[in-house]
Amino acid sequence: MSNTYVTRKLERLLTETPGVPVDNASRFVIISDLHLGDGGGNDDFRSNAEILQAMLRGYYLPGGHHLVLNGDIEELHKFSLDQVRERWSRLFDTFRNFYTENGFSKIYGNHDYSLRPEAYMEDQFPAREALHLEYHGHSMLIFHGHQASRWEPGIHGFARFVLRNLGKPLRIPNYSVALSNRRRYRVERRIYEFARSRRVMAVIGHTHRPLFESLSKIDSLKLKIEAFCRLFPEAGEERRRLLEERIGHYKEELRQLLRKRRPGSDGSLYDLDVLVPCLFNSGCGIGRSGITALEIVGGRIQLVHWFDGRRSSKYFAYNGNPPERLEDSDYYRVILNQSHWTISSPASASWRDGVEREAPPAGGLAGGASGALIYGNL
Repeated sequence: MSNTYVTRKLERLLTETPGVPVDNASRFVIISDLHLGDGGGNDDFRSNAEILQAMLRGYYLPGGHHLVLNGDIEELHKFSLDQVRERWSRLFDTFRNFYTENGFSKIYGNHDYSLRPEAYMEDQFPAREALHLEYHGHSMLIFHGHQASRWEPGIHGFARFVLRNLGKPLRIPNYSVALSNRRRYRVERRIYEFARSRRVMAVIGHTHRPLFESLSKIDSLKLKIEAFCRLFPEAGEERRRLLEERIGHYKEELRQLLRKRRPGSDGSLYDLDVLVPCLFNSGCGIGRSGITALEIVGGRIQLVHWFDGRRSSKYFAYNGNPPERLEDSDYYRVILNQSHWTISSPASASWRDGVEREAPPAGGLAGGASGALIYGNL
């Protein structure tokens, strides 16, 4: 597939999707790649089902958020729609509550492609290909992201047949792009180049890898280590100790990530000369440690992570940013990164400036949301 072909598809999405004006009072939450199944052993979503239900009903619904489901919500390559809707009927009731109370937008991906309007007209949750938000002259195009991969509609039926009859019984994973670093990078790179050239913000799912301002977790760690090293020579003795402690923590995390990285993984948008903060990815709802999502509140965009405190303690002290507990439950929300809705400056420069402003002072470690700028395959 040539980049010209991808560009034509993305250009069509941008020009044909009507713009929806939003303002500082608008509140959105974007979630993708739930891959809802039948609740059995082959259902990758079931371990995070209670977290999603709790965060939607306990936080986003009463908070007045418009819910955006950005593709691959139902896993229709392995299960029938009736199986999915019957098993997760309570969750679909929650979707219905958003539809009637706050606002609800459903975007189809490649695993629920058969729910596109022209193929499935009777769905109570009609799906679209993209959502186009406009905020004070800035555009945000939300779409699943499979439009930039080699996946084509013509192989949908064949892929579903193979996965239902062979992949499902043998428990063969079917997230080929998410599991392949090379393919994941190519998809992200194509969409990034389009968004950069059109000066729009692109929000995708598909690859299951959270991205914020075009940066992955490894990119963020490298930048943060670099920024803190720049501050080290002029710091006093106490601040040097704190900087050294932080640098050591980030280096160890980076070492572990690089060790786990699959062979042939060379995908980093940071390899570009000037990185523009125009690409975001909400991650997925089937992460081992929880669910990632993007929030748009008051003209700001935030990458957040929801987790079960009984399953993971990592985020209780995550870079000085304390998680927020959901009422009296065991579920927590932590902000990993946040920024104003704009693409006016290079990501690496704006990111580094923010790190330097929030670096630990001599009196102690810096807190606040910007203390949690590393994220990735959570």
